Amino acid sequence: EKKRKALHERRIAREKSIEESLHIWEKEIVPDWRVVHKNPSLRKLWWKGIPSKLRASMWECAVGNSLALSK
Repeated sequence: EKKRKALHERRIAREKSIEESLHIWEKEIVPDWRVVHKNPSLRKLWWKGIPSKLRASMWECAVGNSLALSK
């Protein structure tokens, strides 16, 4: 029970941290997501996690759609 509660609390804290970085994502990464490759601090932010509000669009940019497939 203690382990499960501790895991849940860590998960909540991690998600909160990711959501708090939303302003950085919207200001620096969303306009040109390729800056992540050039800037080590932004790359670290990417690896920490993408805010849930931006996950779909950022993964679409990262993976690409060279075949122009639609949803």
